[in-house]
Amino acid sequence: MTERVSVRLSDESREHLSSVRRLDLSPSDAVRFALEFTADILGSVWTSGVLPPGTRPTVRAVTVDAASE
Repeated sequence: MTERVSVRLSDESREHLSSVRRLDLSPSDAVRFALEFTADILGSVWTSGVLPPGTRPTVRAVTVDAASE
């Protein structure tokens, strides 16, 4: 089942969405991508024991690899 969610965007959130859309994504796909990306990171942090589940992390560094297709 598909759940619809309506979100008001601040100017900052609009800028973030614009950045994600540079991946050539529609607004909906960009939001889904950002949500999945964030959820993957949080899940990894919590399941690895770096932080207790539900704890909001502070990002201090990021390592990025090119996507393999």
